[in-house]
Amino acid sequence: MDYVLEAYKRVKGEKASSLRSNGWVPGCVYGKSMEPMSLKIKNTDLQKCLKHHAAKFELKVEGEKGFLVGLEELQRGPLQDKYIHISFHAMKNDEVTTLSVEVAFHGKAKGQFDGGIIKENMHEITVKGYPADLPDKLMVDVSDLEIGDNIHVGDLAKNYKFEFLQEDHDKILVSCGHPRVQKIDEPTVVAEPVDEMEVAETDKTDSEAA
Repeated sequence: MDYVLEAYKRVKGEKASSLRSNGWVPGCVYGKSMEPMSLKIKNTDLQKCLKHHAAKFELKVEGEKGFLVGLEELQRGPLQDKYIHISFHAMKNDEVTTLSVEVAFHGKAKGQFDGGIIKENMHEITVKGYPADLPDKLMVDVSDLEIGDNIHVGDLAKNYKFEFLQEDHDKILVSCGHPRVQKIDEPTVVAEPVDEMEVAETDKTDSEAA
């Protein structure tokens, strides 16, 4: 069951800055068969929702029916737990839609036991399918990677009911590479500067002694 996030219609004339000062996050929801709706959501409720359900959830608007929505855009403030604005797009269970989801990696690659290093290239990806088949998060197991191996988006395509965008298939999600060897330069010996006056005095002293 999808997480339920409660929202309220934004009253005409309410300023976004005032809403944020009072613990609200201004936002909107839109879809193919509905008029865009301006909303406000409690900042604390939004934090809880995004902590566990970053991609899709049920948006329950006061006085309206619930919407199955996907997160379209989230604007954050200087502090990561303060949100400036949020946008959702309404989804229908019988319609194919796209959704941007987080990519998370788990497991320890075989190559890491030989000193290899894991490089995570993508932390977000767009998926396409029916809402019920779309994940909140894409989990990628790196356990079988040896040094020199990598996982392309296309390598995962056959494992799910949803699809990836065709233009993403050749992109590398994660790779296991050779450990970096840092070359340490030999210290440069800098000769002390020669004091010409000192040399002249030495030569003079040697001449007088002779």
